[in-house]
Amino acid sequence: DKDPNGRDECVNRTQDHVTYPFFTPDRDWGTACCVTVNLQLSTPNLDQSATTVLVGISHAKLSKRKPWWFQDLYGRYDDTGFDQYLSRFVAYSQETLEIVARSGYFCLGFASTHGEGDNTLAGRNTQFNLRLFNESFACPVVHFISGFSEVVGDPEKAIISYGINDSHPRMMLVNKADIVKSLLGQL
Repeated sequence: DKDPNGRDECVNRTQDHVTYPFFTPDRDWGTACCVTVNLQLSTPNLDQSATTVLVGISHAKLSKRKPWWFQDLYGRYDDTGFDQYLSRFVAYSQETLEIVARSGYFCLGFASTHGEGDNTLAGRNTQFNLRLFNESFACPVVHFISGFSEVVGDPEKAIISYGINDSHPRMMLVNKADIVKSLLGQL
């Protein structure tokens, strides 16, 4: 089911007509901060001439302490496990540190066996995939972002470093234009 904002809902088995968003929109946890990007927003609380914002990354996690998704009236999420992570970009005003935009949720992938360089960890630990809404995704259950930084010598890119399934590290380059598209809902 979807709520009025298009988010997935979970219906409580014990109380009909009580719904919860699958991920609470304002309950992310801070992960890594910050790079600067130019972002044109139409936000009343943000000076329109100030388009340079700080962007960090937050995460949401399905916790075994509160496995509320097992209470779904229709059993739609019974095979959803815990300790699964999703991330999203969060943009902040440089002046007030007020949140001015959030991207949709995303997950980061495994190291490719066909990439550049010698990655001895490529192709390992890929049997543990993220599984949500009875669908399996080509990314790890755990992708915990530990770093987010500007690229020295290339102001159009950022570096994200993260751990894969609590087993091994990975770093990736991201075009800042893709971060902006994600924040504006265009990616």
